Amino acid sequence: MAVVSGGKRALLVGVSYKGDTSRELTGAAEDVKNMNSLLKKFLFPEESIHMLTEELGAKDPLKAPTRENIMKEMRWLVEGCRAGDSLVFHFSGHGRQRKDDNGDEVDGRDEELCPVDYKVSGNILDDDINDAIVKPLTQGWVGQTRWRLSPKKEWAMVPVGGHAISISGCKDYQNSLEPDNTAGGGVMTWSFLEAVGSRRTMTYGELLDSMRAKVHHRLQQSSSGKCLVTGCLGSLAAKCLPCCFLSVQEPQLCSSKEFNVYEEQFIL
Repeated sequence: MAVVSGGKRALLVGVSYKGDTSRELTGAAEDVKNMNSLLKKFLFPEESIHMLTEELGAKDPLKAPTRENIMKEMRWLVEGCRAGDSLVFHFSGHGRQRKDDNGDEVDGRDEELCPVDYKVSGNILDDDINDAIVKPLTQGWVGQTRWRLSPKKEWAMVPVGGHAISISGCKDYQNSLEPDNTAGGGVMTWSFLEAVGSRRTMTYGELLDSMRAKVHHRLQQSSSGKCLVTGCLGSLAAKCLPCCFLSVQEPQLCSSKEFNVYEEQFIL
């Protein structure tokens, strides 16, 4: 496995929304535990991995996945970063879109993450994430995040000198699904862990291809006879006739600069 030689930090966030019946997730906290185990294999020091979940927050309020805590920890993630560092931000929880209010989105909609206290404190916009962990990057920094940039926003998303890479669970118009049996975590994180663990080295393109194949296979197994569909029309069919169709989510990779995904090695 490819490991960078610089410093390493990670922020892992899992939001279960316990008690929020319509939104509760069963695999988010497990995603954090699994990602923590993976990062240790990539030589991330235990003290440099910060985790926020409701379970941890029950013992220490500063470790709850609230909006304030997430924003504070994102600032910690990039504080004092130097050339050669590897920084990871992982988020397992709900996200959604809202109408863009400043005209910087090509599709007219902003993306946002939902912290555990979203009803009181609001959501975390992609603009907020950009300001907190992308713009401050210094030359030579490699970052792995779990959110997606839109084409028109790339001018604003480019860091001062580093390279920010985003891997997300699906396209903007799709839903990232939790199958019926999620004791082992969500589909996107599971596919990432399985893909990374399957080979000693791989390119970013090979990683993405492997994740997509694993997601499709797992959803096929849990589709209960439904027809798997792709693309915008497939997503519409799944919404109109959920008893017959299941939209296939497509993991995505975006970057703050262009590069050949089948030549550059995936590193952490």
